[in-house]
Amino acid sequence: ALIGRIFGGGRDAADLSYGKEVGKTERKQPLIGALAKCWELPFCREGIRVRCPIFHAKTKCWKERVGCMCEENIILLAMGGAPPDDPEKTQPLTKQSGFIPIGDLLSKNADEKKAAIPTRAGPRGVRIPTNPHLNESQKRERCRNCVIYNEHQRHKYQFLSAPVTLFVPLLVIWQFDNFRRLIDTTLGILDKLVGQVSFNAISSGHLKSEINGSLPIETVFIVCLTLVMMTWAQRALEYSMFKIKI
Repeated sequence: ALIGRIFGGGRDAADLSYGKEVGKTERKQPLIGALAKCWELPFCREGIRVRCPIFHAKTKCWKERVGCMCEENIILLAMGGAPPDDPEKTQPLTKQSGFIPIGDLLSKNADEKKAAIPTRAGPRGVRIPTNPHLNESQKRERCRNCVIYNEHQRHKYQFLSAPVTLFVPLLVIWQFDNFRRLIDTTLGILDKLVGQVSFNAISSGHLKSEINGSLPIETVFIVCLTLVMMTWAQRALEYSMFKIKI
């Protein structure tokens, strides 16, 4: 089970709100998936990507809190669609309609068009569409429920799983003597508790004396403790990546 967590990590996207029906596209995988940008991941759609401001800014949608899965401004602009109040409209969108094509949004000579929808300055001089009706907390929640961000989290989990898990036995080896003293102290406390609740005349220290000084037995205890700690470390990582999604 522990090995499966390390190498197979990830959660399905069945309960996500944004993009759960979007299929993966064939794309060259980045060398380090955990460091990949949103447009380098397999859920990025080519039809939107070519005119997506996030792609042109060479940034990440979860960093800007806006992306093609959650923000209809980007979807409509990139695909040249119509604004929400007029879905039958097919002519190019203009400043008067409240939306403008991404090509014009990226143009350095279209300052008057940049004011057609709410935008802010992004990396590389690209204007990033923004939604003034949502606060930062609501935008973060959109990211948490987006298939692209969760793919990013899956890559982060796979990247961190082995180091986090291997850190535990390395720590135990480094602090082996301290762990032996910890076991000795713990057994001493347990022995005293057993002596206090016992109704016979067995003196305390019996349990401790059976184990203390026996390296093989102490090593078995430490190995068992190490396995438990490795499992806890993996669960803490899973909680961070897939529950609170940091």
